[in-house]
Amino acid sequence: MPVSNVENDLPPPGYNESNSKASPIGLTRPFVPYRPFQPVMNAYYIYEFSVNSAKTIKLCGEKESDFLYCIEVHTGYSMSGPLGFRPGVILHNGTSRKDPLLAAAGDESQTSSTIYGMNPRSIVLMPRMHLGPGATTNDLVNEMMLAATVPTDKGVAFRFAIEVGIEKVYRESFEWRKIKDPVTKKGGYKLVQQPREGAGGQATGGSSQAASSHGEEETLALLTWPKGWSWFKLAFTLEFKGSGLTGVLGERWQLMAVITAARILVLRYNGKTTKGTVAISEKARGKREVGGSSTAL
Repeated sequence: MPVSNVENDLPPPGYNESNSKASPIGLTRPFVPYRPFQPVMNAYYIYEFSVNSAKTIKLCGEKESDFLYCIEVHTGYSMSGPLGFRPGVILHNGTSRKDPLLAAAGDESQTSSTIYGMNPRSIVLMPRMHLGPGATTNDLVNEMMLAATVPTDKGVAFRFAIEVGIEKVYRESFEWRKIKDPVTKKGGYKLVQQPREGAGGQATGGSSQAASSHGEEETLALLTWPKGWSWFKLAFTLEFKGSGLTGVLGERWQLMAVITAARILVLRYNGKTTKGTVAISEKARGKREVGGSSTAL
C-alpha cells in the first residue's frame, strides 16, 4: 500500500538487539487495498437522512471529492462484525459499509471499559502477515494500542508496535504524541518511532531512520483536528511525512497509522484522551493488578 505519488496486557514490546538479529518475517498479501493511501487525507462526516449516516465517516484525499475509504463508527449495540459488542471503528476496503474490512480498532472489552472507566488499552484487528494452511483472508490478528501519560506539557501518548519494511520486515514500536501547533493553534498528535533499547539499556535509533543526524525524532505522520466551524464537517486531517511518506515503512505500517488515527478520534469524542482521564485509568488498573484481582480478557 505505497503512498501515492511517492516511490497482552503489557505495552508494546521494546526493540532490542536480539530482535534485530532475528530472521525477517515473510510478508505476503492476504488483503489487497483497492486504492493507495494519499500523502494528505481528510476525513469528513456524512450527513444524510439515513440511520447509518451518523455512524459513517468518509476518508478522502486532500479534496472531499476524492473519496477513498469508508470508516464505520461501531457502537457495539448490534454485537455484529469483528468488534462484536466492543465500541470502536471499522475501516472498509471501499466507499461503502458493505465493502470488506481492512482493519478495526475498539475497546479491549466492554466489561473492562466499564470497570476502569477508561481502559487504557485498545484492541486493533489487522490482516494476517501471511496465510498459513486453513487460513482465509478474513482471519485477523490482534494488536494493541496503549494510552499512557508522559512527562510533557500535553502529557498523553498512544503506543503500539507493528511490522515495518518491505522486503525484510521487523517489528518496531511507535507512539502518537499529543501536540499543539504554535502557529496554527491546531491540536492533534504526531506519530514518532520509539527508540530501540540496545545493550546496557541504551536507546538507539530504529530501522525507519526516524531520527535525524542530530539525534532528533522524525515526525512520520500528523493527525490534526479542525478549527472553528469546520469541525461540523471535517473530522480530522492525516498527513504522512518523512519516512512515513516515502513508503519505506511498508503498507502494514500505513494501515496501522490510519486505523489508530480513527480510533483516537472516537476516544476524543468520549473524553478519553485527556491526561487526567488516562492517569486515573492507569492508576485504577495498576491497583487492581497489583492486588491480584484482575482477570485476563
